[in-house]
Amino acid sequence: MRHTLIILTALLLPPLAAAHAADNPKPAGPNVIVILTDDQGYADLSSQHQLPDIKTPNIDALAAQGVRMTAGYVTAPQCSPSRAGLICGRYQQRFGLDTIPDNPMPLEENTIPKRLKKASYVSGMVGKWHLDPNPTCVKWARKNLPQLKPGKNGSVAIPEEYLRQYSSLAQGFDECFQGEMHQYFATFGLDGRVLDPRGTMIQQSGYRLDTQTAAALAFLKRHHDQPFAAAGDSELRAE
Repeated sequence: MRHTLIILTALLLPPLAAAHAADNPKPAGPNVIVILTDDQGYADLSSQHQLPDIKTPNIDALAAQGVRMTAGYVTAPQCSPSRAGLICGRYQQRFGLDTIPDNPMPLEENTIPKRLKKASYVSGMVGKWHLDPNPTCVKWARKNLPQLKPGKNGSVAIPEEYLRQYSSLAQGFDECFQGEMHQYFATFGLDGRVLDPRGTMIQQSGYRLDTQTAAALAFLKRHHDQPFAAAGDSELRAE
């Protein structure tokens, strides 16, 4: 029986040991699910026993049946740099991603999905990515796209081809349903049907957390009979 390891984190967990272990392929490894929540406060889980009006029973069940790591700390107070540290297993300052405008994450970084691929895992990413070039990356654009001129608010409009070049697929994930609101860069649909292995832009109506949950479940159902690693990133949702 293959076991599933579920990691719920608003912090930087120490994934480096697991990442290095993936360099030496072993059969029948555990499935891995990482749920990263943005903007989560210390008291935003009822399992923290801080506020009586906070109710997160499903997450509390994971805590009760698993291991709570209470002394972990985020590596940055912003989403992009802390996410970069998590996915690479090392401090993001080492490759110059200290703030959101420091994006994109360098393609040469050895990410966890790249390492897990060597261990015959299939990996999928759902939700917010935000490690690609964004409108605040003026310094990067000045160097790599000098023809772009910042707008009145100082931001730059990054062409879609560069968003694809630095997408989650480019950083080792095999599949993705990458996005935040109603527009997604996806390799599969909510019904699990493969759209384009290279990724394609789609529009998806509905509440975004329902959409992202459905996408994650579609990935898990399609790959339930093989070693998989799934990563989801969004805001905390209590159910």
